Amino acid sequence: MRALQSRITGPVLRRVAGPQNTLEMGTAFWSSRAVLAAVEFGVFTQLAAGPLSGQELMDALGWHPRTAGPVLDALVALGLLRRDRAGRYSNSRRGALLFFDRAKPSYFGGLMELSSRRLFNLWSRLPSFFSAPSRDPAARRSFLIGMTGISTGEAMLIAARFPWKRFRSFVDIGAAQGRWPCPSP
Repeated sequence: MRALQSRITGPVLRRVAGPQNTLEMGTAFWSSRAVLAAVEFGVFTQLAAGPLSGQELMDALGWHPRTAGPVLDALVALGLLRRDRAGRYSNSRRGALLFFDRAKPSYFGGLMELSSRRLFNLWSRLPSFFSAPSRDPAARRSFLIGMTGISTGEAMLIAARFPWKRFRSFVDIGAAQGRWPCPSP
């Protein structure tokens, strides 16, 4: 640890082996959660018409003042919002204008909304999946149904394009519940 604090070797060591990247990976859910909540609540859509003050945003979104300020400032720090000298927030050009406004055809916030409502909670329980699904039949079934649901779209595309007539058998090494692949009707 002393080498990391040295004025001579510290900067180089911190760049190569410093804790910053590791800490950022471990706490990435903080910024992720702020982005997911902002998309889900429609922050970027609200700001598409033009800048709003923090109070105007709180009123429009029904946010509490104690939580709104830090989340909006986090979105500024992430580069998704800008805040002018008057304290008004606006969408940045770093994707928020194009991808997070529900009124634009380029909106892909639907994936963010799904992530916020369903996938974030699923992933937050990841440690329990190392033991619980194998011991709890209901948890195992729920997990398998979810994993099958995630892979169904891709499985249907593969099944529709795969040259089945050239093969007499196959082995399914995934798909959670072992669905039979078959071409789409």
